[in-house]
Amino acid sequence: MAVTDWIIAGIAVLALLVSTAALVHSRRAARIARRSQEQARQAAAFAAVVQTAQLRLAEAPPNRWRLTRHGAATNDLVNIGDMTAYDVRVEVPAGWDVVSLPTERDEVPSGDAITLGVARSRMGSDGGVIRVFWRDVPGGPVREWAHPGV
Repeated sequence: MAVTDWIIAGIAVLALLVSTAALVHSRRAARIARRSQEQARQAAAFAAVVQTAQLRLAEAPPNRWRLTRHGAATNDLVNIGDMTAYDVRVEVPAGWDVVSLPTERDEVPSGDAITLGVARSRMGSDGGVIRVFWRDVPGGPVREWAHPGV
């Protein structure tokens, strides 16, 4: 065998090794690409679920309240929504006196009421707004409802 035959055989072996390495590398890259594609698909599906849940929460009607006066100094604040309200806090207008009844509750289930002892002071204005602050879920965003004082 001549030297040129050995050189050609060596080059052929080298070409075979390089092509085998390229094939292994391309298969590994294809596997990595498939995994990345699957992870991206899963992340997109998860993001869609989260976005749908956030949109439903944003579009859901907030808890609605009804405020009714009973007597000179008591009001019933009724949760007429279909969900429990959490971290409920009531603010009364300046110049109104709160009469020894709580203005905060951890939970107000649907249909339940808070009895507010609110008496309008003689020095207070004739107007004013009673504000109710609550959360739809514990730790969620604070919502607000306002009603003219009764």
